[in-house]
Amino acid sequence: MFIDWLKEFSGMSGGAIFISIVGATWLLANNIYMLSLKSKSKLIENETSIRLNRLADKQLDVMLLLYEQFAELDGNLQYYSGPFDWNLLAKDPDFISLYHGICEFQKSFNKSKVFLPKSLENEFVTFINCSMKIKSVFRTITDPNFSLSDEDYLKDKSLDDMKHLATEIPKIKESIESKYRQILHVGL
Repeated sequence: MFIDWLKEFSGMSGGAIFISIVGATWLLANNIYMLSLKSKSKLIENETSIRLNRLADKQLDVMLLLYEQFAELDGNLQYYSGPFDWNLLAKDPDFISLYHGICEFQKSFNKSKVFLPKSLENEFVTFINCSMKIKSVFRTITDPNFSLSDEDYLKDKSLDDMKHLATEIPKIKESIESKYRQILHVGL
């Protein structure tokens, strides 16, 4: 009955009306499908944006944590970069704290380096390699088997290592701070 009315009204044949209805239905279904795809695409875009924002927040948190730990160690490393009485140094609570601080820094770095920009990761690796000299001295002077021959070794080798720290740590600090400025676009 509706088809007959439509034929009269539009002047189209039954087949043409059927094709028009099928075409309109297909267009409607296609539009609904396209709207669904657009909606899903927008959801994925929003989820990705949220994940990237979280990643950026995590990266910033890691950068701040490592810089705080680095800054704390920096002054102490420079202080202990000269000749010392090894027996007194082995019992010095600040030197012991420095050793543990270096260990904590290494743990923090290894746990979170995946979030660091590569340039900062390289700078911190340089810092860790340099601070290993302090760890080596600490292990030597706190070894229960520490002897006079070890003391001679410390005078020859470790004193050079400690002096090396005095020249290298300021360079490393300047380089790390420069990388931070570049990454954070501060003071450029």
